[in-house]
Amino acid sequence: ITADNTELYFTVCLDIEGYKNCDIYYTELDPYGYWITPKSVGDHINRRDSWESQASVTANGDFLYFTSNREEGQGGLDIYRCKRLPQGNWSAPVSLPAGVNTSRDEKSPFIHSDSKTLYFTSNGHPGLGGFDIFYVQAKTDSTWFSANNIGYPINSKDDDLGLFVSMDGKT
Repeated sequence: ITADNTELYFTVCLDIEGYKNCDIYYTELDPYGYWITPKSVGDHINRRDSWESQASVTANGDFLYFTSNREEGQGGLDIYRCKRLPQGNWSAPVSLPAGVNTSRDEKSPFIHSDSKTLYFTSNGHPGLGGFDIFYVQAKTDSTWFSANNIGYPINSKDDDLGLFVSMDGKT
């Protein structure tokens, strides 16, 4: 949900001929406080040959992050980003660079309310075991610093994923 509580993004999965296809949808709050009928974020994001899931939107609503298993990615699951265009729709997805995505799996993106710190889960970066939680900060709109393991005790020898950070960054 966006920081202003007016847009809600979620995933819908359907079984299509034995393939579980997941896509991202959203709904908006109308002036009376009701959620409108959900809509797809668009066929240029949601594709039939890949699944798209785990959406996270920046606090100002300018960027949409999500996970996909597209063939053109770094490998496995990768994190992508779209920019909101002036008309309100989303740009074509762009894969985050190799400093974030690896040949293995990156998923569960969460963009902090500062709109610069991205938390995500990976089994491709060096970690404590299984999936670990990492964070990375944007240098500019298109470049990123190196990913950092969030460390122990949050990460363990088991799979650790699905991090959310409070708006003030303290919890």
